Amino acid sequence: MVNDNGVGGESTNLVQMFSQRFAELIESGQSLVWSLFQIEHEQQDPQLKRIVRNVRMDIELGAHLSAAMAKHAEFFDDRYIAEVVRGEQEDLRTAFRKLASV
Repeated sequence: MVNDNGVGGESTNLVQMFSQRFAELIESGQSLVWSLFQIEHEQQDPQLKRIVRNVRMDIELGAHLSAAMAKHAEFFDDRYIAEVVRGEQEDLRTAFRKLASV
């Protein structure tokens, strides 16, 4: 997935890997915070690690997942955030399965 800032390539692969892992964890019944914590500690890429940590911390402070992710437009593009918003309203598991397959 390429964001509106034109970033692609490696970031695209990281976003897809994040989406796949997040989908696996929430499908297994893990909470959002625990899933993000797991990904944060598994992650080797320092930029993604920082982004996941910031998203997790925002959620712990009461933010919606979509709002926390939207703060990182360099990584999550508008289409990605729109799918997360749809998932928050309907089913996050389905949304992240879809995002992981893009």
